[in-house]
Amino acid sequence: MIRYVRLLAILAALCLSTPTVLHAAGLRTATRDGYARLVFDWDSPVRYSADVVGGQLVMQFETPIGGNIAAANQALAEYVTGPGQLSPDGRTLIFPLRPSVTMRTFPVGNAVVVDLTAPTPPPVAAAAKPTPPAAAKTPATAPAQTVAKTSPVVNTDQALALQGSLSSTVGVRAAAHPDFFRVALDWPGKTNYKVERGDDKVTVTFDRAAPINLDTLNRNLPAALRPATVAVDNGHTILTFPVAADGQFHDFSTANTIAFDLVPGSKVAKSEPSPTKDSAKASAKNAVADKGKKELAAAADKSSKPTAKHSTPTETAAAPADNAGQVSLTIPWTEPTAVAVFRRAEFTWVVFDRYQQLDVDKLQKAGAPYITFIEQLPFRNNTILRMVTPPDINPSVRRDGLSWILDFRAMPIRPTRPIDIRPQVKGQETSLFAAVSEGGRTVGVEDPEVGDMLLVVPVIPLSEGVYPDRSFPDLDLPTTAQGILVVPKSDGVRAQASQTGVDIEVDGGMVLSKALVDSGETVSPQANANANFNIADWQVGHPEEYIKTKQALEAATSDERPEIKQAARLRFARFEFVNGFYPEALGVLRVMRDADSDIEETAPFRAVRGATELMMRRWPEASDDLNHLSLASDDDAHFWLAAARAQIGHPEAQAQAMIQSGGVIRDYPSKVKITLALIALDAAIASGDEFGARGFLDILRKETADATQQPMIDYLDGKLNQKFGDLQVALQDYRKAEAGANFYYSVLANRDRLELEHQLGTISTADLIEGFEKLRYRWRGDDVELGLLLRLGDLYTDQGDYGTALRTLKLTTEYFQDDPRVDEAAIKMSGLFEKLYLDDESAKMQPVEAIGLFDEFRSLVPPGDKGDEMIRKLADRLVSVDLLDQAAVLLERQVQFRVTGVDRARIGARLALVYLLNREPQKAVDILHDTEEADTGHDLNSQRRRLEARALTDLGKIDQAILMLGADTSLESRQLRAEIYWRSQDWGNAAKAIAEMVPEADAGALSEPDAKLVLDWATALTLANDDRTVSRVHQRYGGLMANTPYKDAFALITTPKEKGVMDVKSVKSQIEQAENFKSFMVEYKDMLGQKPLSAIN
Repeated sequence: MIRYVRLLAILAALCLSTPTVLHAAGLRTATRDGYARLVFDWDSPVRYSADVVGGQLVMQFETPIGGNIAAANQALAEYVTGPGQLSPDGRTLIFPLRPSVTMRTFPVGNAVVVDLTAPTPPPVAAAAKPTPPAAAKTPATAPAQTVAKTSPVVNTDQALALQGSLSSTVGVRAAAHPDFFRVALDWPGKTNYKVERGDDKVTVTFDRAAPINLDTLNRNLPAALRPATVAVDNGHTILTFPVAADGQFHDFSTANTIAFDLVPGSKVAKSEPSPTKDSAKASAKNAVADKGKKELAAAADKSSKPTAKHSTPTETAAAPADNAGQVSLTIPWTEPTAVAVFRRAEFTWVVFDRYQQLDVDKLQKAGAPYITFIEQLPFRNNTILRMVTPPDINPSVRRDGLSWILDFRAMPIRPTRPIDIRPQVKGQETSLFAAVSEGGRTVGVEDPEVGDMLLVVPVIPLSEGVYPDRSFPDLDLPTTAQGILVVPKSDGVRAQASQTGVDIEVDGGMVLSKALVDSGETVSPQANANANFNIADWQVGHPEEYIKTKQALEAATSDERPEIKQAARLRFARFEFVNGFYPEALGVLRVMRDADSDIEETAPFRAVRGATELMMRRWPEASDDLNHLSLASDDDAHFWLAAARAQIGHPEAQAQAMIQSGGVIRDYPSKVKITLALIALDAAIASGDEFGARGFLDILRKETADATQQPMIDYLDGKLNQKFGDLQVALQDYRKAEAGANFYYSVLANRDRLELEHQLGTISTADLIEGFEKLRYRWRGDDVELGLLLRLGDLYTDQGDYGTALRTLKLTTEYFQDDPRVDEAAIKMSGLFEKLYLDDESAKMQPVEAIGLFDEFRSLVPPGDKGDEMIRKLADRLVSVDLLDQAAVLLERQVQFRVTGVDRARIGARLALVYLLNREPQKAVDILHDTEEADTGHDLNSQRRRLEARALTDLGKIDQAILMLGADTSLESRQLRAEIYWRSQDWGNAAKAIAEMVPEADAGALSEPDAKLVLDWATALTLANDDRTVSRVHQRYGGLMANTPYKDAFALITTPKEKGVMDVKSVKSQIEQAENFKSFMVEYKDMLGQKPLSAIN
């Protein structure tokens, strides 16, 4: 007490001696590597603003400034062009800045920090020392001397004028979030605005003119959203952001704050030089530094925030893909190591009581996109990490063996198990005792940002830390996620761990009230008397007298005074809520909103409406209300918000937030408490946190559950036992829930019991399918049936019943078109279809079944090469088993809808061959004409001409067929030309065409195909009555043919007439029986017996 009196006396003396040293706070200055720092020390938090306006640093505080301004002038000499000027009321301090000097500011506890940074080391002015303060008789309004002649002169009159003009200055705050970037503008009064969206920009017009610090805004914006521009026109302020056409922009307001959430879209920012480590650190800190007392970005992310797919966070080995919105850092150790985790301003600290050198670059990559900067402080015996994250991204801790794992997600920083802190008396001195075992060595470290000394006690027990904050005259105990942080406020503060706990002492004893010491109760802050969720107090009268009480509350709303009327309505809405009449409560709240739209910006209104919507299972609406800025500091609201988000999706991501704040629900009415505890229990089970789950289960077991609530508890108890391996007990719990009076949880228990029995092997897959099919008819139309249908799709696939699997999944997409999970069914269908027709799984099916299923689900054929490959493979298979009609239909659709150019000509040729094989020559001609292309290449063009010539032959158009072949001398064209003549019985031309393919007689022995050609040649000559040439063929090839299977036929045909009598009819009969000519189509059929259709081109 004596030292506080002495301090007040000193401050009073200083106030009398100099006009520039005031009485409310201390001012510290320091020059560091690359920047200068001002630290304003306050006894309690103050509102303030700091901006660069017209090249001057202007700082305003709600409480007069204290400290040595002259000392500050000396410390800032390299960054300012003149001394600081303090307004007569001591609340405004102005420094003229050198060119290109930038400013950033942020609070740390009760202190306000202002940093000045120059892009390059600033030159030292020749007159570095400012002029001494004027004598006491000098009026406060006397102009101050300048350091350099070129420096602007700012006197206190000008300061006052500037202060008056800045009363309308707009505060600018910005912060990066996982999926978007938030900008908040703090206006001096309620301001209307409108938003206009252009192709590549968003323009916001405010209905008043006020300066917005563009440098501050653009310095904090990401590259893809720069540059923002500001203009003032006709009494309006116009703010423009560059946002690509596919970017997203959301706006909302509360009280005097207007906020924007931006997603840049596909716009690519120009590449910038890679920053140095120091500049990266500065930019990372600037990106999240708060420019006002409260951080708008510290509120949990809105449930309706942008959901563009690209915004999914970067996946790293340390960040499991199933933990939405989370990154994890693993710090391995080879022996037990204690750790402390806490946050100071924009820095998250991690302090270990052992040393190892860590790869911080690797850790920063693993922590992207949340961790924008990380450093390891140079300590010999400890590992100390500091990292920058957005204000609402904080770590929780877990262990894997000896390794510590930090999970970063949107959540308040808080331990799962708060450490019990009690006062104690040793001799005549009072101190504090923190009941935590296995505390590590105390680490003393100076905060590089503020310059104060910290005492850190790492601990080994998982997630044991300080909550809530505690403040004493001698020291502060801020909230930690793990371990203990002591911030001394006087000399002689010590913290020492023992086997039973941590002693926190001060030389001469701590200043604690006698009543507190005598009580021995846990040290905690006073409960919030104005809690927004004091639901137990919402009941008016006895529940049995509901009608009577309701009439009285309704009568109270008839008061003519607006404020009294609104207060009565709020009381009435709360009364309806606590009695379970949720639609009625919403009706009252709607009347309140219609009477005064500003009521929506208040915490009590948002609290009761959000709670009502949650109890009505309107999860997105509840999340939106509970995420309101007015509830950002409300612990109850954090729990309710996490509960609503857990029901929207990814409950495991919300588990820690509910576990850490779960104590708030203990005093709630039973119905509300059970509802919230069930949600929290389900989320804790999903996250694998057995400790948290058991805690919520204990809460539930202490309640007197009714007939509909008990099955819920039994079911979740079963899930918990199954999660942690007690499977037989889980089956018993499920059976109890099935037999209960809650139909919904009976269905869930039936489902999970069947699944567990299948896993244990006590029922077959067929039994499981039968059980699920029956079950989905018991409960229809919500996510339960959706989950059953998705699971049935998997089971039918596993059984090889692909048709039923696809039909089940198709049913899912039809029934649940508006459900986000319908995409899962569509993905499963596409994957199964590809497995069948791209990975050849359909080869195990009968061809008719394969084409039937393909045709039933042809909408699943993907565009592009993948889909064309499916069609190719199926068409090949159909042709191979002579299902020509089905193959033709498949290829017809491909030609008509899927392919163009040369590919269309190629597929058209395949389809023409199918038509020819199916004896449809006219269709072959038509498709060849329809798919004709100018430049298809020689080989494909020749093939198409041969196919058309063959089709024309079948149509009896011999001359056109021959003309189509032209002068093509390829072997294929010669064969076809000979066939055309042969089929038209033009034996002379047939003989000439065949002669061109017969090998020379002196080429050696004849192969069987060559021998067949010689026989065909001789046959055509004989039928053409060209005996002379027949004789020559006999003479030249007789010997060679004698060694072939066709020797007898050749001898019969080529025997001279004078040596015997030849019966022409007999020869014709033999030729027909032996199929003496192998046709063009037979060649194709033979080839298709060995190769697929697609092999022809």
